[in-house]
Amino acid sequence: MMKVQECRKKGIYNIGFIDPHVVKEESVRKWPNRTKNIIFTAMDRQHACTFILLPYNFDFHWILISIEIDRSRVVVFDSLRRPKEDYQSLIDILQSAWARFIHNHIGVATPPSDLYIKTDFPCFRQKQETNLCSYYVCEHIQDFCSSTKRMTQQQFDIWCMKEDLIKPERIRAIQESLCGFLLDEVINRKGEFYSDQRISVGRLDRNNRGGDNNDDDY
Repeated sequence: MMKVQECRKKGIYNIGFIDPHVVKEESVRKWPNRTKNIIFTAMDRQHACTFILLPYNFDFHWILISIEIDRSRVVVFDSLRRPKEDYQSLIDILQSAWARFIHNHIGVATPPSDLYIKTDFPCFRQKQETNLCSYYVCEHIQDFCSSTKRMTQQQFDIWCMKEDLIKPERIRAIQESLCGFLLDEVINRKGEFYSDQRISVGRLDRNNRGGDNNDDDY
């Protein structure tokens, strides 16, 4: 949500997103057809984007999926390098959505073929028995959104070597970014995502915020 807003404000239009609250392990397992339609719609509406990013959680582990339509491939950023079989159900749905997409968008993939799933792309690695996977997903999304150009493989290899260690400054930068977003856009009454919970549960009259409230439960 924060990065969608940031890209919109900065005029970064080559990055698209799929909501991880909509495409998740439960939806993949229980509603595969609905999930396929959601992914197809995301591809269809964001087909001009260089990257379509999907943070995905399965078995209490986060990975980042990057759909690259112009390359007919999906890149998996997994800090633990879990076996692809662990999220094969999602891959199958992606392939099904892709087949429908290239049928509707003739010429995107010539000749038509399945998505190439790249799981060995160099990325940050976390130590075993740590729970830093969500941090690494945030790091990757941050780097996608901080540059409008696609890195070459060589540039990315060099970048990974330089950033091999988690520096406290990088962690603080993400913390400050999240805190700033919450303060400015969620807690602030003028923020885009502000929600008055008293209104949502019907305890406050929208037309009389400053007036008396006679609800004994309030």
